[in-house]
Amino acid sequence: VEVRNDELIRILGNRVDTIEKKLEEHVLGDRVSRVDGNRVDVVGGNADRRISGALTTRIEGRERRDVEGTSDMVFTGDVTVRSLGCSTTIVGKNDAKRAWVTHAEGTASLSGVDRVEVSSEAPDGSRSGSFTFCASIVWVP
Repeated sequence: VEVRNDELIRILGNRVDTIEKKLEEHVLGDRVSRVDGNRVDVVGGNADRRISGALTTRIEGRERRDVEGTSDMVFTGDVTVRSLGCSTTIVGKNDAKRAWVTHAEGTASLSGVDRVEVSSEAPDGSRSGSFTFCASIVWVP
């Protein structure tokens, strides 16, 4: 079907499209999609999104990601994570202890405006367990 001018399709009920093989779309201009209800995308295989320009995502509710396998993020430039609220990182569970490591090939910096606290709990839950901390303190008046 070739349409030489605009086309408008209005469906007043439900619509189901079943494609037995491959569906490919090529849009030479912009594409806008609006869903006033819920949206569910189910992919039985891999998903690959390639964006040549900038990507901005605005979530006006909450976000949660559940990843069943490993996850890697690779950035070729600087990365800044900004939280306007508190930020908590939980690694492992009480019955499945895991490690947390941060490594910098250059300088590592940890700072706080009010204070910086580092603590470790002993196996009995007290804060009197052994703790080793090596630091070089430079005071800049």
